[in-house]
Amino acid sequence: MDRLITTNRIWSLGAGATLLMLSQASMAQDDATLRLEEIVVTAQMREEGIMDVPLSMSAFDGSQLRERHITSVQDLAVTPGVSGFTGSSFVNSLSVRGVSTNDFGVGSDPSVAIYQNGIFMGRAGSALSRYFDMGRVEVLKGPQGTLFGRSATAGVLHAITAKPVLDQRNGYIMLGAGERGILNSEGAYNMPLSDRWAMRIAGFISEEDGWVDNRLTGEEHMGHEAAGARFSLRFVGEKLSADFALSYEERDQSANIYGLTFGSEPQTGSAWVVDQDAAANFGGERDETEQLMLSLQMEYDLGSTMLTSITGYRDYDFDYVEDVDASPYNLYDYLQKDTGDYWSQELRLLSKTAGAFDWGLGISAYTEDLDSSISVGAKEDNLCGLFLAGDPEVTCEASFPQLFGIPWPGYAPDGLYVEPGTIDARYQGYSVFGDLTYHLTDRLDLTAGLRYSYDQREFDLHSPGAASNLGTLFLLYTFVSPEPLEDKQDWDDLSPRVVLEYRPNEDSMLYASVSKGYKAGGFDSFGADLPANVAPFTEVPPGTSPASFESEEILSWEIGYKASLWDNRVRTSVSAYLFDYDDLQLLTQTDTGNFIVRNAGSVESTGIEFEAEARINAYVSAYLGVAWSDSEADDVGLGTCQLPSGDSCDGNRLPNNPEWNGFASVSLNYPAGRFGDLFLTGELNYNDTMYSNLENNLSVDAQEIVNLRAGIETDGWRLALYVENLTDEDYFHELANGFLFPGDVGYAPSRPRTIGAELYIGFGN
Repeated sequence: MDRLITTNRIWSLGAGATLLMLSQASMAQDDATLRLEEIVVTAQMREEGIMDVPLSMSAFDGSQLRERHITSVQDLAVTPGVSGFTGSSFVNSLSVRGVSTNDFGVGSDPSVAIYQNGIFMGRAGSALSRYFDMGRVEVLKGPQGTLFGRSATAGVLHAITAKPVLDQRNGYIMLGAGERGILNSEGAYNMPLSDRWAMRIAGFISEEDGWVDNRLTGEEHMGHEAAGARFSLRFVGEKLSADFALSYEERDQSANIYGLTFGSEPQTGSAWVVDQDAAANFGGERDETEQLMLSLQMEYDLGSTMLTSITGYRDYDFDYVEDVDASPYNLYDYLQKDTGDYWSQELRLLSKTAGAFDWGLGISAYTEDLDSSISVGAKEDNLCGLFLAGDPEVTCEASFPQLFGIPWPGYAPDGLYVEPGTIDARYQGYSVFGDLTYHLTDRLDLTAGLRYSYDQREFDLHSPGAASNLGTLFLLYTFVSPEPLEDKQDWDDLSPRVVLEYRPNEDSMLYASVSKGYKAGGFDSFGADLPANVAPFTEVPPGTSPASFESEEILSWEIGYKASLWDNRVRTSVSAYLFDYDDLQLLTQTDTGNFIVRNAGSVESTGIEFEAEARINAYVSAYLGVAWSDSEADDVGLGTCQLPSGDSCDGNRLPNNPEWNGFASVSLNYPAGRFGDLFLTGELNYNDTMYSNLENNLSVDAQEIVNLRAGIETDGWRLALYVENLTDEDYFHELANGFLFPGDVGYAPSRPRTIGAELYIGFGN
């Protein structure tokens, strides 16, 4: 009933807002100042208005990002069709149209490709880079194989930083403060160096105390400290232009937290919801990140064509520890440390001349070297007590003789059980892609694109076993290997794209498309490809390979409509899609508690997405975005996903895929004479109930989040007071089964009601 009421509320709000947009816009006078500003994007490798792009996408410019507090990819869940949450550096549950990647190892890439300045950002830790001093962020939904250097199966989130400007000497400072010790500062300064050179410097500092109490240590979790800086340089010549950016960021935040929810048994197979607001973790958790990034984009005008080069480099270090057992004992600490560097190079050649054809060609290559250390740690006394005596407080010296009749042989260093593992990986690949658009008539275009991708991966996995008199308990890995397990595999793919675009008039567009997406296969960070005569949880023979999985593919059909109405005071878009997903890469948990990545059969999904934005009159503007989605897994296999009842997961929904999600806002802006303009903005963000796993037995309840902002602004400054989560809605972003106890659940609790203020000051010409 609550869900029906909420769904009706969203539709009522949508219908009311849409009618208000249309009626008010039609009655008001024609005023150029009321027209919506055009958002220019580069989703198809060339600059064009967002309403001219024949695919489903959203975009936010720099001012919209600041005003809506969109500071990282996880805040893009205000976009229809985007849901989920990315909290820690190693779990990426952000999804586009229900497709996400839940592998926290290092043997695969995310299905949602994340870029900054044309550079692929890789796994979740890099993806959490803060959005500061941004030019815009583009959200593209569906496969994008022929438009970017790396293929994307679910979609692309592309952040473009603010570029230096040749003829302006200006900047800004933003200062913010709020509850729980919130302190935010951001600033940028643009300076011309000559008539051809300009530079821009930008930086930020952000911190916030936690809001989840640890009942054992008294510490607070979910807080963060982060800082970063960027130096940008631009050159503009007669034919050559270049943009260089060097950025550095460091982040120290809470790791995932776990809680014991006794009485809520996931083994029953029925959906359940955690209702708990504190964690009892063992101290010592951390999530620390350092990242250095360079990008260089050069464009050379060849007359009839434009040659573009995009060079990128990333160097990253992640250090992560979480207490998984959620008890007052040290029974299971997960530790992961990654270091690596990534290089990429892309070349594009685009047509410029007007004619019957527009075309673009591209070639890209990448290489990545990474080292990962993944281990489990625990106190030997706690393990002895739990497994030998049924009481974690009983020591090894007491429980071991009682069970085996001999004295305890002795403790490992510091009395710690450590089950270590290391990974040495080398990835490389290249792709060739292109699009050709044929203008059949003045109003009808046909686009055909093709992409060839090749990916190669070398993967060395070593799990030598625990140096403990308890032996190896296989708490994380499913094998012991005296020597590293080594393998080298490659995958390739050919992905087409066809789009038919029809423009009934200069203000509207209809399009239909079919496209294929591809993501390379990879290696499981925790398992071995065991020979038939070797049982799991034993020492593997020489020549054994790490477990691997195949590439995943998606075939997507989409139809859409876009229109600018009433002299560009209303923009609206609607799209409907159907996709078939084959060999979805999925991290699953075995009945022994271990994790392994497998190809999980096929998934069929359908959905509808709607967006409308309007300048209703000189004082009122509104936005509405709504998405509906339905997904169903098929041919998953009992070895990949099995319910306690013995049934497979066929027919279940994809994780992090709510049936409904939506975002609505109304903004009032009223002149206050010499004091500037008064403004008030109200927002409603809704996410329907969704599951956190393919078993559909971990359910995240529906959420309705209300935000308010009010203040005063002039041409040079802006003062805003805000309340986020006005009703103090208590919910969880995601849930995950733990390892040791039936009620051990990992969760990302919601941010409570937050009150704060921000001051933005612009200066210069």
